[in-house]
Amino acid sequence: MAYLEGITVGEARTRVINLNNASSRRLAPPARPDPQPLQELRTLRESTIPIIKEKIGNLTEDLAKTNDRFDRFDQRFDDVITKQEENADSLATRFDKLDGFMNAMMSSLGLKPNPLDHAQQPLLNTKPPSNPSRSVSTAHLALLRHEDVMLNFPIPPSPSSYFRLSDQEEMDHAASNYD
Repeated sequence: MAYLEGITVGEARTRVINLNNASSRRLAPPARPDPQPLQELRTLRESTIPIIKEKIGNLTEDLAKTNDRFDRFDQRFDDVITKQEENADSLATRFDKLDGFMNAMMSSLGLKPNPLDHAQQPLLNTKPPSNPSRSVSTAHLALLRHEDVMLNFPIPPSPSSYFRLSDQEEMDHAASNYD
């Protein structure tokens, strides 16, 4: 070093000692940081952070979908109730059409239809409900329609019957041909 800079060996030794002492007494961090922490940060940025961001994005989407489902829960529940009411009304209409169709068929065959309405005829295997607050007298049974009597049964119709309309729609179509 002394030869390259053109100084004596003693001066070079003094400079080297001063450089070593100066680096050990330095108050500020070095201008160039260690490469190992930089490499660790780079690895973290390239591998771990994108995976975490992707997982956070997936969780955010799932949470948004779940919130949307909760927001629409009341609306869907109201839709089910409305659909059940519509199906109950359409069942009453279907029974009326079926009665008209059967009466037309019987009159075309020359048979005399029974003058008693189906609601006035006793239903097979029917018992009044055991609940005294909802009990129906036999005189009151004659005033009820068939659907009303069915509502007083202890076993309600299965919920799946509310949504399978294909057979009932075919019956409606067949009955409309005879109107």
